[in-house]
Amino acid sequence: MRLLSSRRETTREEERKHIAREIHDELGQQLSALRMGISLLRLQFGNDQPLLLERVQALMLRVDDILQVVRDVATSLRPSALNMGLTSALEWLVSEFIHTTGIDCRLRAPSTRLVLDDERATAIFRVIQESLTNVGRHSHASRVNIHLEHDAEHLQIVVCDDGRGFDPQQLPKGTLGLLGMRERGHMVGGTVIIDSAPGQGTRVRVYIPFQPGPELL
Repeated sequence: MRLLSSRRETTREEERKHIAREIHDELGQQLSALRMGISLLRLQFGNDQPLLLERVQALMLRVDDILQVVRDVATSLRPSALNMGLTSALEWLVSEFIHTTGIDCRLRAPSTRLVLDDERATAIFRVIQESLTNVGRHSHASRVNIHLEHDAEHLQIVVCDDGRGFDPQQLPKGTLGLLGMRERGHMVGGTVIIDSAPGQGTRVRVYIPFQPGPELL
């Protein structure tokens, strides 16, 4: 069942990547061409027809709004920063988290580029993304620290917040976020450990081997 779940999640991520690329490249290019055509109308006829100029400017603003929606949808499916490596993707994630929540978030990562296959980088990114989502929604934290370190065999990521914490044994039934985080770790041969207690904040520890475990070969 775990192997089947891993294959299904891998397929899902590949579909997200493909759809994000199609949305960003194809639809984005078409909208950019449309914007350019509208801009040419303004240059050719705007000075002689003030009413047309006003309407063209309104259309350009509308196209700009649609372009932003396209970028947001593509990014929600798969951040393009992942193509530049895990550290770059996490830097983008932290920036977005701070902008969205106003919570102070610090990332400490190795200065050298982490060499990870796409499956592992994506799994780690999704676990940290879910961790930050939980912090923003539930923790009432004022600060989050994310620390990456590695040795020759493993990558370790720790996400700590100073929020109100929770009792992992008292979560409502149907709470799938934490279970999903653990399963993502298992899918790439690693583990995800979640430590929390009321009033003590939450710490998520992720251990990922640089090579897949036997059960995933």
